[in-house]
Amino acid sequence: MVLRVNLRLQHLSGAPRVQGIAWDITERKQAEEALQESEQRLRRSLEERVQLGRDLHDGIIQSIYAVGLGLQECRNLMNQNLSEAHLRLAKSISDLNTVIRDVRNFIVGLEPEALKGREFKAALQSLVATMSQAHAAQFSFDIDAQAAEALSARQAAHLLQIAREAMSNSLRHARAQSTVVSLKKQDECVRLEVQDDGAGFEQEAPASRGHGLRNIVARADEIGARSEILSAPGKGTCLLVEVPASRLYERA
Repeated sequence: MVLRVNLRLQHLSGAPRVQGIAWDITERKQAEEALQESEQRLRRSLEERVQLGRDLHDGIIQSIYAVGLGLQECRNLMNQNLSEAHLRLAKSISDLNTVIRDVRNFIVGLEPEALKGREFKAALQSLVATMSQAHAAQFSFDIDAQAAEALSARQAAHLLQIAREAMSNSLRHARAQSTVVSLKKQDECVRLEVQDDGAGFEQEAPASRGHGLRNIVARADEIGARSEILSAPGKGTCLLVEVPASRLYERA
């Protein structure tokens, strides 16, 4: 039982007395706790929905887009180099099967396969290869093995999704001809940098903060990293994400 007690000092016939009133507020307390628990469940549900939308946008949708580019390139090669077209088609089928696997993981409530820091270079290399084969633009990367080793699986997964989003933006929006992705270990941080020579954009314009760029900032925040996007019309775009030394070598 939960009681609420109100005490008051009174003077009756010159003698001090304490008068008290007690209320049984057990039911009200239980109702308040139930309401608080319901609000917490709703908040968690909304956060999970936002996270799911971010993962779908940054991962699966971008992967499907890359497969689409590969299929377009296959069509272009059909009358020029049939053997190369067959190779590109096989790669697109493999990439599509990977997307199907990730979709199934989402359906059963699982995250995509965990990415260990030491596997970051291989994963990024595969991503660059997929983008390069599917588009005439040039992609290159420079990954410091020590920098990749310093990342936790969670940090590596978020940085890979950030790189994927930035590379996709350089193709779809910036029309870049060249994009360079680098991961370097510095004294105070591990820095991911994605630089393209595309059209760039006016950073002050409201449209410059689209869904993809907001996701990049949100992912950086989740791993305690600092993010910065530098761009100007006709000057290309540079994305910087820095994971501070204090957050490196985390294994959680």
